[in-house]
Amino acid sequence: MIASGRRILPIAVLVALTATTAGAAPVTPRDPGLEVDAALATMEHAEGDAYVSARRALLSEGEGIEAELSRRLAAARFSAASFVRDSLTAAALSWRRDADRARRLYELRGLRPEIYLTTPPGRPEVARELKRLALPAPLLAELWLKGDRVYPFAGPGAYPTTLATAERDRLHAEERRALRAGLLVALARSHHPAATPLIRQALADPSLHTGLRAVAAEAAGALGDLTAVPTLLTYAGDPKVPGAIRLGAITGLGKLRASASLEALGRLLARAPDAVHQSAIFAAIASCASPWATPAPAAGLRARAAALVIDRLLAPPAPETATPAIEALAVIRDPGSVAALRAALARADLAPRTRDHLTVALRRVEQALRRQP
Repeated sequence: MIASGRRILPIAVLVALTATTAGAAPVTPRDPGLEVDAALATMEHAEGDAYVSARRALLSEGEGIEAELSRRLAAARFSAASFVRDSLTAAALSWRRDADRARRLYELRGLRPEIYLTTPPGRPEVARELKRLALPAPLLAELWLKGDRVYPFAGPGAYPTTLATAERDRLHAEERRALRAGLLVALARSHHPAATPLIRQALADPSLHTGLRAVAAEAAGALGDLTAVPTLLTYAGDPKVPGAIRLGAITGLGKLRASASLEALGRLLARAPDAVHQSAIFAAIASCASPWATPAPAAGLRARAAALVIDRLLAPPAPETATPAIEALAVIRDPGSVAALRAALARADLAPRTRDHLTVALRRVEQALRRQP
């Protein structure tokens, strides 16, 4: 501050006045909104160290930056067109508010070779660790969008010296996939608005590893958004889609736990190409109608699911899929299944193998009902 007569003028004002008096253009006040726009645009297109530097520069701004980011986040729509910018905005705000917590995402034990190689099952895995950490979903989305170049994966010295270079490279690739798979699962669990467009984009991305697209298909169902049913049904029923993705879509339909997804699973069951797909569909039907689910499905859904499986047992199914069908009935635990199975067993036209399957199913359902949730 500098004294001027009886008033004390801020230095910035004095500089502006001096510049104007000298004939120079007046100093234009900073516009925080424009600065944040430019910073977010840089972050959106940057990778690796350049991205980290851009985020750090944004967060080093004055106190007004948090209010500006909050204002933008309040207007965020997380649409297919905007979710990247919106996610990075929300992530920047999380870093601003609690950087120490955000850093935990970059210290995952499940990606450290010295830990996972000496712990069953001996491979990288982070889904359970991310569940325990319960970090803000925007940080997960940020790491998905920028992770391959941002996460500090282990260097060559972290692996056993006895490992061949090819084996070390394989483990490093597994670490990257494990990180991304864990992020998809955690995002689906979060039900954050960024999760839906991100997971759907991952499922549709042909350049993404098949295993990750399969995880994305499951995650699309775990989100609980019934608008995913047509997409998952298309993936599950298309013979040109890789098998892992088809199976992931079947599992995703089961996680939706609604009439629309059960109907889709019934259509798939009617034209399942092999025992592998039939078994997966029975497991998905069980998941869809399981009373152990939260929230528990309506009684009517359980009854329809049980009827669908019993009809298939009467078909009869291939021997290798009879057991998955019977176990599905045991999981569903529909009380009406007992009467339906007894009525089916009363038929005189049953083939011996079908009668055996129904008898085992009746016994399993009765056992399951004695331990109802």
